[in-house]
Amino acid sequence: MNLLFLYFLFIKFSAVLSQVKKINSFNKLYENMDGIIMAYGDFNLDNMEDLVLYNPYNNTISIYTQNNDDNVNTVFEFYTKIELPHQEKVIGIIAIDLNTDFYLDIICTFKNENLNNFYVYMGNADNDFQINHTILDIHDEPFVFDYLAKYKLHLLLNKGNYSILWSEGLFIKRTDLVPSLRHSHGFADIYVMVIKFYLDLIFTTKAGFTVYSFKDEYTDEVFKGLYPPKCKNCKCDFSYVDTNSNSQIDIICGYIFNNENYISIFNFEDKTWSDQKIEVNINKERALFAKEGGIEVLRFADYNLDGFIDFLTVVETENKEMHVALFSNKLGYNLKKDVKRTDRAIFEHDAKYNLQNLDDLNIVRAAFIDSQEDGNLDVIVSYQNSENHLYKSVVYEFNRQPDGTFIHIKAFFTENDKHHSKMFPPVAPGVTITYSLQNLYDYQRGGKATQLSKTGHSTLSIKYTAFGLGPSPNFVDKIVVGLCRISNNYVKRERVQIIPNSKNIVIINPRMKPELWKFRLFLKTSSEFYYTAILFSVIFTIFGIVASMLYLLEKRQDKQDMLNRANVFHFDAM
Repeated sequence: MNLLFLYFLFIKFSAVLSQVKKINSFNKLYENMDGIIMAYGDFNLDNMEDLVLYNPYNNTISIYTQNNDDNVNTVFEFYTKIELPHQEKVIGIIAIDLNTDFYLDIICTFKNENLNNFYVYMGNADNDFQINHTILDIHDEPFVFDYLAKYKLHLLLNKGNYSILWSEGLFIKRTDLVPSLRHSHGFADIYVMVIKFYLDLIFTTKAGFTVYSFKDEYTDEVFKGLYPPKCKNCKCDFSYVDTNSNSQIDIICGYIFNNENYISIFNFEDKTWSDQKIEVNINKERALFAKEGGIEVLRFADYNLDGFIDFLTVVETENKEMHVALFSNKLGYNLKKDVKRTDRAIFEHDAKYNLQNLDDLNIVRAAFIDSQEDGNLDVIVSYQNSENHLYKSVVYEFNRQPDGTFIHIKAFFTENDKHHSKMFPPVAPGVTITYSLQNLYDYQRGGKATQLSKTGHSTLSIKYTAFGLGPSPNFVDKIVVGLCRISNNYVKRERVQIIPNSKNIVIINPRMKPELWKFRLFLKTSSEFYYTAILFSVIFTIFGIVASMLYLLEKRQDKQDMLNRANVFHFDAM
């Protein structure tokens, strides 16, 4: 029995070791895609992330959808192509449903000398994208957000001295909402309080950012007495994530100072701004997110599922070779009962990956993508061949698949329309999601995220809200899904005791009655479940065999005793 127990322990160890060997490696998943990855979106209404690529060589936009057949691995198939009649350079693509007809539209921003033009290609059921609107001479890219909180999208267009709020041909001139030339604006709740789900409008500028508060009324009220830190050397887009897992959204940007790369994490607490600076260099290798005139690759996500935001970038060696590098947030390794909320993120270099056949190529873009919709993030890389100068995109499956727990939530709006009964992505940002749980050290932890619109810098963001839970086996104590500024109020729906490693879909309809919202739970079976089931099956089998053997031995002994008693009686009778 001891030998059998040791044997099954060896099997368990071998399985874990095989997982460890697979950690920190990339496998090429799909590569036959021409162009640079520009945006994600669901074009065929299958709730899977599709790809929008731009090919500068022939000035076309290609859309690849996922083939999610259960019998084959997920691959990307060519869906449709858009021939661009313009000769200007495309600098941005947004895939979003502007007119709420269930079909994604495409907004293309073209570079026209010192200003930009943008064109709206309206989508339909026939996959025939036609130019519907054209607006010339704007600064930066359009910013899409739900300005009036009526779940109708507006485009904020920067005209220099004033801005235009555009919505299906309706123009509203605003002289008070004029961002500067940097564009990576946000629409998220940056306050500590999460109960009211109020969203704030963040305009990023070359000198920093400006925050407009929508706290108690529809009118714009700039934060009074607040002077955000300056970020004059910022080179990449701003991001809006909860880096410290304390249910508060931080504003993050990368910058260069004295030829060194840094990340600044701006945090608003107690009516003051704090700025945490983190150096991002790997020995003599330089991260390229802050390279002058170079690429801007800085993507934030919890790729190792420990509950703390990590980031991806591209580094360049002394030999001019490019590698994808991952930096993990080490705050999670120091959690104990006495950890205070004031502890800040500590990013350390986790791993550098030499992607297959990309050593001598010029990487132009990289981003996280969940190609399998299983909570484990992969990487998509766009590069230019140095010989023929053609652009290609490759999806790499990231084989860091630990049994760390996670939970992700997607919130959809639906309409009572018999012709369109399917779910579709939210037409506006503003769905704020929070969670809370108690970890192994009895430490109460939480997280917060806002579903952003597919606009500008966030076109390559994961469409669902994902929270890594770390190695804690506990249930998630509570999930709160809230909508803000509906009739000067907010609505929310809570769900308690959620199973880890699960997908949660929230169907918001009707919007003013959260008690009628539907929660759908989909479980991802962990390999630990199979190991445990096998182990218990083996143990019960062994117990059954041993019990059967003991039972047979006892019956045999009883039979022998009966024979002995019969013989004794026989001799006594004689």
